Amino acid sequence: EIWPMLFEKAWAKLHHSFEALEGGQTYDSTNYLTGGVVTTMWDSEEEQQPDFDRLLQMLGGRDPSAYLSCALRSELDSERCKQVGLITGHAYSVNQAARLSTGDEIIQIRNPWGSDTEWTGKWRDGDSCWTESAQREVGYVNQHDGSCWMGIRDFSSYFSELDCCDPVCQAKLSPKNKISIGAMAGAWVAGKTAGGGPACDAFECNPTAKLTVERPGTVWFLVYQPDKRCMGDEEKRKEEMRTQIILSLIEEGSDPKEVVKTNPHRRVCAEPVEMQPGEYLIRLSNVNGPGVEGIAWATVSGQGARLESIPQKSPTPAQAAMMKLRSRKGGCFVCGQPIKGSYYTKPMGKCCVGCFKCAKCGSPIKGSHYPKPGGAANCVSCGP
Repeated sequence: EIWPMLFEKAWAKLHHSFEALEGGQTYDSTNYLTGGVVTTMWDSEEEQQPDFDRLLQMLGGRDPSAYLSCALRSELDSERCKQVGLITGHAYSVNQAARLSTGDEIIQIRNPWGSDTEWTGKWRDGDSCWTESAQREVGYVNQHDGSCWMGIRDFSSYFSELDCCDPVCQAKLSPKNKISIGAMAGAWVAGKTAGGGPACDAFECNPTAKLTVERPGTVWFLVYQPDKRCMGDEEKRKEEMRTQIILSLIEEGSDPKEVVKTNPHRRVCAEPVEMQPGEYLIRLSNVNGPGVEGIAWATVSGQGARLESIPQKSPTPAQAAMMKLRSRKGGCFVCGQPIKGSYYTKPMGKCCVGCFKCAKCGSPIKGSHYPKPGGAANCVSCGP
């Protein structure tokens, strides 16, 4: 196939140099290449090892065009990995997994380079574990082609996540492939639309759109944020950091429901949600707190799902004052100044110790307090 090479050259030109291609994450690259939906089926920070039944189900029932990839733990020493035949800073594809009649759970990964640098631990090529029965069960062939098998426990010790990119995922929502895709762009502007996370008083001022669902079924929600590689200035790329974005689903009379919460290191995150017919609001918020500027995009796709723009709510003078321009680099959400020394971490962000004051009497709060909605609090003397 020649198209990936052409795409790579075009992508490098768009981002000013081939150096911009160095590093990165598999879920970003596969999304760029295919435009497919990328979901994380296992994250080592949330689970000790993958749900093997789910892994078997995904590998057995996935579309042939879907692509599973895994990434080595970033904290691993390169020499330690080299000794066991793994390459740090490198992505691997996942070919298959199997639960053998002996109860052993194994997974097959492949080095996309196709080199003979392969896993040298248990279940390696030629290992004594490969009995005739085990070979028959998985169709094992002993050859140095970059593919290798390893136990799921060893896999969990060296790898940190499993991602699946499905280029035709959204098209499969309907048997007749008739789906609608809506998009919204959100810009957080200080004093206007940078309302902060769901716990903030100005949350309702964040970019909002109306979602109408006409029939029950699966609706996919995707949230995108800018790729810092798009910034031509090297210093700006170094200073820029991705933020954490929450896409909330709001039904009349109910509290906001968190649908997608992005990983700060990811350009795109996706979640499927089983929806019932009705009218909803979807809202993009920045968890770094009110007043932190930025941009993001969201798409909603599903059979009978329609997204439309609505007038945005204007902030009150008090909300606008709270949303004054603040830095995302650790500034206090009250005074907006860089934090020096101790601080409190509240739903709206970090706060200087001296700025955290009682909502009733205004005196600084030190130690115990009564939390109030929106991140405020009352001191012990004033009570709840």
